[in-house]
Amino acid sequence: MPQLLDPATRCRICFAESEEEHRLCAECWHQREERGHFPDLKLASAFPYHGAARSLLRFYKFSGRQHLAPALSSLLLLQLLELRWPWPDQITWVPSPLLKRWSRGWEPTRLLAEELALLINRPSRRLLSAQMGHPSQSRLGKQARQDPSRQNRFSWLASVAGETILLIDDVATTGATIQACTEQLYLAGAFRVYALTLCRD
Repeated sequence: MPQLLDPATRCRICFAESEEEHRLCAECWHQREERGHFPDLKLASAFPYHGAARSLLRFYKFSGRQHLAPALSSLLLLQLLELRWPWPDQITWVPSPLLKRWSRGWEPTRLLAEELALLINRPSRRLLSAQMGHPSQSRLGKQARQDPSRQNRFSWLASVAGETILLIDDVATTGATIQACTEQLYLAGAFRVYALTLCRD
């Protein structure tokens, strides 16, 4: 099994690599200096996106191997226990656009979230929708992924007033998708949003 990423060596906001004593990467520190507060984000990942973890995740997503979801969710749980975050009131996921769900026939992030919810005895629910017409993140470079116009491609579906939400995704690269979804969940009234991905690129 690939080795879990060590939270002690990662930025406590975006989970990028950080060797600083305050556990903040340069980007998150810069945002704090510029805006006067930390980014409204709490992101962590289980594994780096290379080697066995990358191969396993791609096999799961692109070869239709839904049967791998319980095992992958168990790996998410191992990292969740290491992080010692508060237990969520609900679990949700980064949604795929409707056409992609139809063409694929299933939603990888939803299955991960639902399996994790079963493991920790918490409800899972679709709380976000994704607008159609935006190219997939995997087809974009880093700068394009961070384009502010892409941050409007998600919207919240139901109130989560006062709740702690755990948001699940497969891979985090720049964190822009997670940030956009997190902002929508706060607009829906969430008390706190934590985001956990299987891999960090």
